[in-house]
Amino acid sequence: MERKITFFAESLEEMDYCGSKLLQAKGGIFEFPFKVEPTLTKHNLLNCQDCKNHYDKLIQGFNDTLKRFPNCCSSHSKLINLGEFAVGNYSDSAIWSADKIMFSYHHFLEFIDNDEWYKEITDYFEYCIESYGSFPRGYGEPFLLSNYFSCLLHLINHIKTELTSDVINQKELILRTERIINYLNSYSDADLNKNKTKNFNLLMSKYDEWFSLFPFDMEYFKHLKRTFEKQIPVFRGTHQNKYLGSTKLELHSLDDFAEVLISITKSILSEVNGLKLYKEGKLNDAEKISLDLIIQNRELELKELSLKSNISKVQYLKTLKDWLKSEKKFIRDITPYLSKENKNNNSSKTGRPNRTDIAYFCYYTSETKELIIGHRFPSDKAWGEIGQRFNRNATNIKLMYNIIRKNQQERLTESKKGNIEYVLENMLGDYPKAKSMAEKELNMT
Repeated sequence: MERKITFFAESLEEMDYCGSKLLQAKGGIFEFPFKVEPTLTKHNLLNCQDCKNHYDKLIQGFNDTLKRFPNCCSSHSKLINLGEFAVGNYSDSAIWSADKIMFSYHHFLEFIDNDEWYKEITDYFEYCIESYGSFPRGYGEPFLLSNYFSCLLHLINHIKTELTSDVINQKELILRTERIINYLNSYSDADLNKNKTKNFNLLMSKYDEWFSLFPFDMEYFKHLKRTFEKQIPVFRGTHQNKYLGSTKLELHSLDDFAEVLISITKSILSEVNGLKLYKEGKLNDAEKISLDLIIQNRELELKELSLKSNISKVQYLKTLKDWLKSEKKFIRDITPYLSKENKNNNSSKTGRPNRTDIAYFCYYTSETKELIIGHRFPSDKAWGEIGQRFNRNATNIKLMYNIIRKNQQERLTESKKGNIEYVLENMLGDYPKAKSMAEKELNMT
């Protein structure tokens, strides 16, 4: 399909978007109307006299309107001074518009009980709507477009309760018909381009609100900030229309865009969390993260107070708050173990625990029955297990253990005081009886 379209840019306006400025052109489009082709339908102008009579009346009424065009109203009269306009291009408008109304009506009857009913019907309707052409802003609606909507709606509403089908029941027929009626009613604003721009701007502002509320300045999310400030997820995807031979980006509705933002929030929070950082060895500063979580939680609480009337915002704020609460608990629970783990890591770098430390550990925990290993202690297999656990030579540990177990004087000598202190501080935290025994012996050295 060859279409000649002229774009008018009247002004450039700045938009705030994720902390950046975007320029948006405002203006309009001029396009002449074009003829549409009917689809193959069982019900048509050739076999229905009522439809033919209605068709003839439409042509007669539209011809009367055409005689006055473009002086029919103050907006259309301005077209005379528009260089692109030529009234001769509208000479067939009466016949073409009657065609579009009746062809659309017959197409609706043909496909209402089809599996792909909604796309099939609305794609053909869109084809007819666009065929009316377009005028720039301030020059009125496309000629006879409002008649297309009012006449087609009248035909569909008139037949709504009389429709029958061998494929679907009466209730489903009425539900589908109501949805098609709602689709047509959604075009109540004749300035279609203005309407689309309004919806796009509204969705962009919703995303900007979400971006400003999400805690991208937290250490968790800093690496994602640049990614999400570049995104424009206001489009649902591409939509192909076989009648227009076109593919275009389709905007989300306001309702489903709220769900999109909630879904994005959940997706980020499921991928970025303390558990994942811990598994990757990146949970290095638990205290700082804990403080960040507390501050962000309070900031969200304050923001939530001003958003009680906005349900969609409250929903993804609640998602964030629930996540922050869980993260605070996780960081709080894991911090003591991280401290212990860091101590053990630091110790291993200095050669501790050494064979003597481990021997004292085995002595105190075995004497108090708190030593838990897979094999009976002190068998050779048990020593092998202990050597493997501490990555030390099992024979040397066993030798030192036998010395300190059999000789109290050797075990409590001044030179071994440092070993008892190390074991008390680093190895017996989870063994209360062994710890108590070691403390008593430390006082005896």
